[in-house]
Amino acid sequence: TRDSIFVLSHQNPFLYTFNYNLTQLHNTVCDSIRQHLKCPFSFIIDGNDNFIVSNYSNNNIVIFNNTGRLLHTLTDSISRPFGVSLNSNGGIIVVTNNHLLIF
Repeated sequence: TRDSIFVLSHQNPFLYTFNYNLTQLHNTVCDSIRQHLKCPFSFIIDGNDNFIVSNYSNNNIVIFNNTGRLLHTLTDSISRPFGVSLNSNGGIIVVTNNHLLIF
């Protein structure tokens, strides 16, 4: 994953993977993951190659491993998350319309 370019489509929840020559390698988000996503806005890849996705219309953050298995869903106090990042301790930073949350 470190040598790839990822493109997230929030209207049609897919995460496309490309190599540096812009040749599409594969669609990371398989059908089993699509059921968990509704208008994903952003994502980040953590140190374990897990995908952490801000899931705007479902009011949550979903975490998938690099094979597409759902690992965890964060819902506590999250409303319309549109940004996600990691802090230096590995904590998940979530930006919503009104708050900055750290998990």
